[in-house]
Amino acid sequence: MSTTRGSTLWVLAMVLLVSLSELQAQPPQAGSSVPGESGYQPNPRITPDMIEKRSAEVAFITNLNEAAKTRLGELYRKALSSLEAAETYQVRATTFVQALGKAPEQT
Repeated sequence: MSTTRGSTLWVLAMVLLVSLSELQAQPPQAGSSVPGESGYQPNPRITPDMIEKRSAEVAFITNLNEAAKTRLGELYRKALSSLEAAETYQVRATTFVQALGKAPEQT
């Protein structure tokens, strides 16, 4: 891997990491959007809307080349897909636990 490509991938990884960490920390009210401010409380729940919003913002980042923007878009799509899969698995797990609770015990 060339130094330029390695540097680009590193930058992409860091941008995605920062973006996702910012998604996790949504402010509870408009006046407390900065960590450390009074009233700020992080929200660990990442929603599909949050990921889609960040994905759309990639087009407006001026200091990234097109390849980097494309890669970020791919990573956001993968994150969205993973989030949707996790939600599906959570529903299945809940259904399974409910079925276990209703099932008769074996003798």
